[in-house]
Amino acid sequence: MNPGSRLLLRRSAKPAGPSESRGSPLRSISGKGCETMAGLRRPRHPLCSRQMAALRMLWTGLVLLGLLGLLQTSAQGHESVHPNFQQDKFLGRWYSAGLASNSSWFREKKAVISMCKTVIAPSTDGGLNLTSTFLRKNQCETKIMLLQPVGLPGHYKYNSPHWGSVHTVLVMETNYNEYALLFSRGTKGPGQDFRMATLYSRSTTPKDKLKKKFINFSKSMGLTEEDIVFLPQPDKCIQE
Repeated sequence: MNPGSRLLLRRSAKPAGPSESRGSPLRSISGKGCETMAGLRRPRHPLCSRQMAALRMLWTGLVLLGLLGLLQTSAQGHESVHPNFQQDKFLGRWYSAGLASNSSWFREKKAVISMCKTVIAPSTDGGLNLTSTFLRKNQCETKIMLLQPVGLPGHYKYNSPHWGSVHTVLVMETNYNEYALLFSRGTKGPGQDFRMATLYSRSTTPKDKLKKKFINFSKSMGLTEEDIVFLPQPDKCIQE
């Protein structure tokens, strides 16, 4: 064996340092060629550098995609319809037991607003007809509102003829036989910054747990305690 061969064997048999151990980050991240070069302590090969740079770019991209995915999921989930919403089960009589809104008019009038009864029926375009009866100036009044379907089931659009504004209405949570949580937002016209959360109840006396659920729901939609009111039952117009 010539002296050059003995020198190469001695260098190859040299114990691996801490950064070259089997469980080191360098070995777990880099490819086989990079492990060999690192074990020989030779200057980093250009190919190894390119592999490492490519891995860093890959992981950076995956992290960014993950963060963006989380942000998009959060943003979409913040105002999303009830999963597998079944419109036929949502039909029938409901009572507006709770309301919350950022409207200055609502904040001024919420102390005198009372519960109303709403009967929901299907419309010819696949949307909903809402017929609401309420007490106003000691008289029973009725208002009809048409919700047009938009996108996924449970997502609707309402055009306000009075204000010339457009609002989205979403059924965000319901068990159909007890309660429903709705959220409305102005998307066009004078009411563009308008937001309202509604607690629909099949009964005129919702349970305390539903009230607490509605408070948490309203706050999650950016509304405050001052924006929330649970409506009293009037002595006429909405009897079950």
